[in-house]
Amino acid sequence: MRILVTGAAGFVGQALVASLRERHAVVATDSAPDPFAAQQIRYVQGDLTDVAILDEACRDGVDALIHLATVPGGAAEQDPATAFAVNVAATAYLLDRVASGGTKPKVLFASSIAVLGDPLPPLVDDCTPLRPRMVYGAHKAMIEQWIATLTRRGTIDGLSLRFPGVVARPKGPSGLKSAFM
Repeated sequence: MRILVTGAAGFVGQALVASLRERHAVVATDSAPDPFAAQQIRYVQGDLTDVAILDEACRDGVDALIHLATVPGGAAEQDPATAFAVNVAATAYLLDRVASGGTKPKVLFASSIAVLGDPLPPLVDDCTPLRPRMVYGAHKAMIEQWIATLTRRGTIDGLSLRFPGVVARPKGPSGLKSAFM
């Protein structure tokens, strides 16, 4: 299976690529330098808003896409235009690009509980309405809907996974709004 992983140089991305590379042909992409050079992973470095980068990452076809790349919460609030370009426009293009191969690729999208807003209701289930307050949550909600639409249309087999942010991480320049949750 040919699997494209965006955001591959991040914490989750590196662990995911390491676990997939033994059994699958993995293409990894991120704006950061290649962390996989010693592992012989096909790596495409660049900005997701660059169509040529996305086309290069998809050039051999994509059976599955795991889309982790994002402009996260705090950074999205500080620069909504860049966040929209990456989180919505580039993601929509990427989804259309992987679907254009005609293979009905599997898609796993890293969404967020930010789509539910703040404060969270006492009970969260499949019927909980989306009420994002942050730009980041609104972007994630938009792409969840686009993935659902493409899945209903039969061009992809998509799933959005809402990460709760349970991993503690050091404060840094990533744009994450909190160091831990």
